[in-house]
Amino acid sequence: MTDATPMPLAERRILMIDDEEFTISPAMALLESKGAEVDFQDSLTKGLNLLEKGGDKGTFDLVVIDLRFTNGIPGILRKYLDQPDEDRAFQRYGTALGEWLKEHRPGLPFIYYTVLPDRTGDSEITVDKLKDEPRVLLDRVQERLQVR
Repeated sequence: MTDATPMPLAERRILMIDDEEFTISPAMALLESKGAEVDFQDSLTKGLNLLEKGGDKGTFDLVVIDLRFTNGIPGILRKYLDQPDEDRAFQRYGTALGEWLKEHRPGLPFIYYTVLPDRTGDSEITVDKLKDEPRVLLDRVQERLQVR
């Protein structure tokens, strides 16, 4: 018989991927203060490498992904791009990782956020709101992981 009681946040591993740590650091600190183990990676390449490894270091309960990256995209994610490569300055590379997760790690929840206005509706949280109210991400993480 399986225990349906959700694990507390203190027993969860969260991978946060953003090319600018300062935008997410207040929310990271809040999650860590609640006991979550937070692993920050500053590029999609590094985040993808951890996710591909599997095992202890590659097992996460949730991934938080910035939508926009200025430091490029791993070749393996290019097939998931939703815009031509010429639009690189405004490329929403984070969505490519989200699509990869759906295909290769189904069931692993993820949250998008962005610094820029997101007219597509993909972003669940804007960084302006995140900086002012890091609790917004905590609430979304708890909701997604079904913990309090």
